[in-house]
Amino acid sequence: MALPPTPNPILAVTLPIVLDKPPGTHAPTEALRLALLGVGAVHMAYLTSRRRVCVGVGAVGPSDVVSPMNLNPDVVGGESDAARMMGLSSMLRLGATKCLAVACRNPEETRSDAALGATMAVTLIDIFSGGHQWMRNINLAKTLIALRGGPSSILNTSLPKQARFGGGVTVSPARFWLEMLAVYETFGTN
Repeated sequence: MALPPTPNPILAVTLPIVLDKPPGTHAPTEALRLALLGVGAVHMAYLTSRRRVCVGVGAVGPSDVVSPMNLNPDVVGGESDAARMMGLSSMLRLGATKCLAVACRNPEETRSDAALGATMAVTLIDIFSGGHQWMRNINLAKTLIALRGGPSSILNTSLPKQARFGGGVTVSPARFWLEMLAVYETFGTN
């Protein structure tokens, strides 16, 4: 099964936004698309490194492991698949931040759920990959929130919608990103 049986909140919130605009036509949406792919690449790096550990200790045999992307746990060409996935994640993160920079030049685009979501998805890449720039992304998210009138204004204007994805849950993208921001800022600071 490609998706977990329970709703994935990030997919439930982001897929409708990402699929609403054609690729390359809206900078914040493109930033979100690239950042989500980057999150997926970090996740695949983790899974392939875990697979290598499992195969290495004999927990499972190589024939018992099914890789969705046909990745090889062995080192190929001097670089493991996990390392290649981390490199891909870094490349996607860079593309997302470039699209966010373009979006931040347009006041309308800075007020979109896609811009806030992209900023938080880049934060996820940084956190999942052990990066040290996640707090800069949190600060950018707070700036985007301030440009939209602050959290209370966002909560009053961002109505929940029935998502077509993630099991049909009712979500407000902006509220989801606000809550994620609050959790990461609260537990991630000294």
